[in-house]
Amino acid sequence: MKRLFLAAITCVACITANAQRMNVESAIIALRESDLKAAKEFIDKAAVHEESKNTTKMWATRAAIYDTILHGPDYVSLRDTNTVEQFVIAARQCVETDVKKKETYCSGLAIIQSSFDAYNRAYDYLQLKDYTNAVKFFNYVIKNIPLDKDEQLKKNNLTENRIYEAIYRSAYYDQDFKTVLEYSQKLINVGINDPGVYYFNGDSYLSLGDTAKALEVLGQGRKLFPDDKYLLNAELNVYLKLNKTDILLNKLNEAIEISPDNHLIVYVRGNIYDKMAADRFKKERDYTIEADKIAKKAKNEKVPATKAKLDKEVKNLRMMADSMNREIKRFAKLAEADYSKSIELNPESMDGYYAMGAILNNYANAELADKINNIQATTQTEYDKKYAPLKKQQDELLARALKYFEDALAIVENMSESDADKRREKKSNKLAILESIKSVYGNKGDEVKFMEYKNLIESIENEE
Repeated sequence: MKRLFLAAITCVACITANAQRMNVESAIIALRESDLKAAKEFIDKAAVHEESKNTTKMWATRAAIYDTILHGPDYVSLRDTNTVEQFVIAARQCVETDVKKKETYCSGLAIIQSSFDAYNRAYDYLQLKDYTNAVKFFNYVIKNIPLDKDEQLKKNNLTENRIYEAIYRSAYYDQDFKTVLEYSQKLINVGINDPGVYYFNGDSYLSLGDTAKALEVLGQGRKLFPDDKYLLNAELNVYLKLNKTDILLNKLNEAIEISPDNHLIVYVRGNIYDKMAADRFKKERDYTIEADKIAKKAKNEKVPATKAKLDKEVKNLRMMADSMNREIKRFAKLAEADYSKSIELNPESMDGYYAMGAILNNYANAELADKINNIQATTQTEYDKKYAPLKKQQDELLARALKYFEDALAIVENMSESDADKRREKKSNKLAILESIKSVYGNKGDEVKFMEYKNLIESIENEE
């Protein structure tokens, strides 16, 4: 009885194995007859059974079925969120189990097509900011790259490095800085020749509050790419955050002594002076607002001792505001000189023109606007007499600023749009310049032009 029982078990196993092999054969027949619904049902059963799930024939059939479902226009109803994943897994498993290397479909078309499908699905997840699934599908592609015997993926620029770059750049724009660090570091480790990877890595450390590591990474990048403006500006931002602009200024002064014709270094030094002027500008405004607030309170104060105390406080605040004003003029003048020099050294650089326009529109115009707002006159005639020369100065100043912005815009219009990053950079630069032009017209009091540029900006922002 024992032997009969064992024989019965063996027989059942044989029947089950044959049934699973029949599922594969039935799937093949259904595929040939274009009955993809039946083909999918048969191959899904075969894929989960021990007797058939690890055979090359099953994986080849499964890849062909899911490939057809995914790309055949008549099988949309059979697709779901798992179709791409099932196709790419089947293609890879087919190649890996094919020890005799007979399945040319799998090692050729299936590996290539499924990799592109997985890559596109990964990008879909990036748009949704779903980095877990994006990374999963990108990893499917990475695993397929060594299996592509004709290197068609590499020829189409589908490489590990490109995938890592896609992940960390998308993560950066979504402020997922830990993902940025993980994947940009992979590229740093393989010695990729790209200053951007050091910029994004260093700036992510800065965003996460690790200034020491940020300086370390940016320093590595600066040694490899000493003329890259983004690395220079990133390093500047770290020193600004640490309130150590004097260290960077010393570095830049030394660099300019060695390379006086390097427009980028001259521009960056101007940018430091510009930021220092902006810092004083904010403080001057704060002191002035506080002084005006206390002066109003002092005016209504009836107690002499309290009034005297408030008046003294106002005097001190106005002295500090005056001190900041002198600092603003000093640093703005230094910035303007460097920006002008950078344009002279490189007339094709947008940054110098834009910065010159901004410094005129921001600081010099603010000073003139304050003078106009504070005109003291007892009659309209007296007011007009004082107003006219100031308004003329302001119009001339804003015309200069506008010309610099227009020159910057002309350079941006000729920027490349060869890939998504370049298109994004061009659009960002264009919007920044148009905002500044709109601001100039606002300062000029030209409402028609102001609204024209406001509408233009909104239309560009809404572009796909």
